[in-house]
Amino acid sequence: MIRVAFYMANAEIPDVDFSQPWVGNPGVGGTHFLFMTQPYYLQSYADVNGLEYEFYLLTNEVRNLPDGTRAYSVKSEEEAIEKAQELGVDSFVFRPMEDDVSTGRLRLYAESGIRLVGWAHNSYSRVLLNALNGEASYKAHVCVCHEQLDELLDKRIYDKSTFIFNGFESSYAQPLSVEMRNEYDVVYIGSLIRAKGFHMLAEAWPEIVRCMPQAKLKVIGSGQVYDRSAKLGLYGIAQEDYEQRFMPFLTDNEGGLLPSVEFLGLMGTEKFEVMKAAAVGVVNPTGMTENCPGSALEFQACGVPVVSAARRGLWDTVVDGRTGLLVKNVSGLVDAIVTLLNSKELNQRYGRDAPVFISNKFDYNHVCEEWVKLFDFVGRDVSVVHIRPRFKFRIFKERRLLRLILRVIGKLGYWRK
Repeated sequence: MIRVAFYMANAEIPDVDFSQPWVGNPGVGGTHFLFMTQPYYLQSYADVNGLEYEFYLLTNEVRNLPDGTRAYSVKSEEEAIEKAQELGVDSFVFRPMEDDVSTGRLRLYAESGIRLVGWAHNSYSRVLLNALNGEASYKAHVCVCHEQLDELLDKRIYDKSTFIFNGFESSYAQPLSVEMRNEYDVVYIGSLIRAKGFHMLAEAWPEIVRCMPQAKLKVIGSGQVYDRSAKLGLYGIAQEDYEQRFMPFLTDNEGGLLPSVEFLGLMGTEKFEVMKAAAVGVVNPTGMTENCPGSALEFQACGVPVVSAARRGLWDTVVDGRTGLLVKNVSGLVDAIVTLLNSKELNQRYGRDAPVFISNKFDYNHVCEEWVKLFDFVGRDVSVVHIRPRFKFRIFKERRLLRLILRVIGKLGYWRK
């Protein structure tokens, strides 16, 4: 029997209901949602296929989890490691954090005697990546998209790295008929923090309305997506300094909200009713921090074309010119949204292709198969290099050519410190 534990702290969102992941993200960050539900999907996959695997979830609050989840409440990383040792875990999956070295967390994990797997939903500094690579017990660095993996070409950690797409399932993400959609609705979904790029859409909105006076902007999200206790500003939308960054574009001279704009706040699965009725879905227009953005998958599963940045994981999660449009700046954002609002034929064609793309690429059965293959290799102390796809050949995107050159230099013995 192979035993695998996933560890994720959830003390900041203790009351969120994860019990039905098949209906979609209940309104939290994608990393939390996936860590809290992946053990359930993996165990279901193992049971159906008769595999000798047991998957565990170690977290703070174990209420409101899917039935069948083997979950244990732990208060700290120390308790998580102790419980993993008690369970006889073969592999311990955790989310790397920039302070893992300074807090001693990485040393705690490494000294446990358990094989370590980092599920890297974020991109990290070279310092942390080198520290992870330097631990013999750190067996695999799992990225969540191909672009993120290729970012590591010039890093030492690349020799321990692979990628597995995040799975997607939602019984609520079913496309509406064309007649039932609001042909001028633009919907943004995401955390209202600077890294998620809403300010770029806000800056573009006055020009979008000038071109398309019928356009309506609906915003799903808040500055409290990752921390329900975060202090919000005057409008109760985001932290004060960030509100001051984007609200001037969305208010009149008296500070009142423009009639074309509606903030819907935090939403659970009821968000799908808004998303499905949209003409255009907008996902982090800056592309910053995005590796496998769940909101892009959600919109496309609903048959709604996505507009986002031509950066990072958006290249893997949106097919530019087929399921959405990827842009580079504010003017490009305006042009893309106006184009999709103006052209019903183009909008409908993208909307037809998008759900097929999501179903084919992010199906949970395939995702779980990839995870089990990885754990099999890790358990036999075989490098994950053997199951890693080759780098993409678009060498002039995302500085890939430079990374390849640096990798060759590094392999000759001159790795950058």
